[in-house]
Amino acid sequence: MNMKQESEYVYSFWEGRLLLDQEVERFRTLHFPQKSEDEWQEMIQQWREKNWLSVFPAIQRRSGRWKCLRCGADQELIFFTPCGRCERDTCASCKHCLLLGRARSCHQLYQFVREEPDRAPIPRIVTPPSIQLTAKQLVAAQKLSVYVKQQAPTVLFWAVTGAGKTETMIPVIELLIRQGKSVLWCTPRQDVVKELAPRLKRMFPDGLVSEHYAGSPDEWMLSPLMIATAHQTIRMAHLFDLVIVDEADAFPLEGNPALEYSIQRSKRTGGTMILLTATPTDSWIRKMRKGELPTVLLPCRFHGKPMPCPIWKRETNLWRQIKSHTMNGTIQRILGEITSTDGQALWFVPRIEDVKVVAEWLKRGFPRDEGKVDFVSSTDENRTSKILRFRNGSILHLVTTTILERGITVPQCNVIVLRADHFVYDRASLVQIAGRVGRSLQYQAGKVWFLSNHKTEPICQAIREIQLLNREACKEFGG
Repeated sequence: MNMKQESEYVYSFWEGRLLLDQEVERFRTLHFPQKSEDEWQEMIQQWREKNWLSVFPAIQRRSGRWKCLRCGADQELIFFTPCGRCERDTCASCKHCLLLGRARSCHQLYQFVREEPDRAPIPRIVTPPSIQLTAKQLVAAQKLSVYVKQQAPTVLFWAVTGAGKTETMIPVIELLIRQGKSVLWCTPRQDVVKELAPRLKRMFPDGLVSEHYAGSPDEWMLSPLMIATAHQTIRMAHLFDLVIVDEADAFPLEGNPALEYSIQRSKRTGGTMILLTATPTDSWIRKMRKGELPTVLLPCRFHGKPMPCPIWKRETNLWRQIKSHTMNGTIQRILGEITSTDGQALWFVPRIEDVKVVAEWLKRGFPRDEGKVDFVSSTDENRTSKILRFRNGSILHLVTTTILERGITVPQCNVIVLRADHFVYDRASLVQIAGRVGRSLQYQAGKVWFLSNHKTEPICQAIREIQLLNREACKEFGG
């Protein structure tokens, strides 16, 4: 291997990374310990001359305002402290990306990005994943592939909860990997990465998939398909031909300009970003209707059955009855329906302090099921084990906050939202909650109840949106 080939081989380990100078040194020591300082500096110089590498301060002041060039955070998230490295009393640091290692104004950022003409993708041999798509999923996958081929900058993939959006994306991903291109599947939370990565590793074996979150074993690995939390994109730049942003409307992505900036920066010039969601934001829907945002709609679930439409009931005294441990007639009828169909139920409450209160109320009102009632929230250390017990049927009634509005699938699920008029429930939240029901073809008896004093606009919007999706499913696919 001559010097030029060796330089390109080594560069392939760095391409697409955006790293602080101390991270560069750590990575070099870990992966290239045989390279002397002189050899390393010679390669660095070659890469800079070819415009394959840019080096600049991590935090800069531009037009009178400070900005973090690693994560894109603006002046509001910049703070100043004494620094032992540069020995200044006021060295700028960034709060937003602090968990990935402190970025300071005296740190240098290394951006390993080369111009598109210098790239030569090498086609890969990929074993076809063993999945069977429905006719509706296949149509959606073909439409998405066309947009990617046309290099559409941003595409909305609006797939109803339970539509099988992961499976629908597989043909799109497979085609790009075969062509030697790279794909990022970006999610808002670490637990989604841990759940999704094993599924995709089974579909794409042979080291084609890596997972990236704080402390992950694949942290420094580049692969054709990378599953990562949004925060990990802060260390990436112009690396991916396709960026799939899963649950793009969810916290912490929605309304976070710094994360939006780093996710957008991870996409190559000419690449495509697919916003994957069951509950698009109002602004995306407006752009879709104006023709400004290309959209692929998958309005029907993989089994072809419609989403259960929520039943709203006015219950003016319900919360008072819960606090006084008095049983409610509507609740008795709901529980009777659930029991008669051998179902389970998620009981949603707006506040963490409500979960235990409602669980105790259910246990007192229905002592026969007392041992099968439990509660969970974001502060519960036993959350994972309780959710597992709910999934396997050991718990029949689980009281929860909006922490379980996404990502949980229980075949025999029903949903009751108490105080559905509370401000914590917006349109998207209520649609996601309703989407927990009816996901299994074998159990279509599940229902969704919204109970509240008032019928708020978010309640009306959620019901209208589910009705619209069900109509679209019938209109587009004839059934």
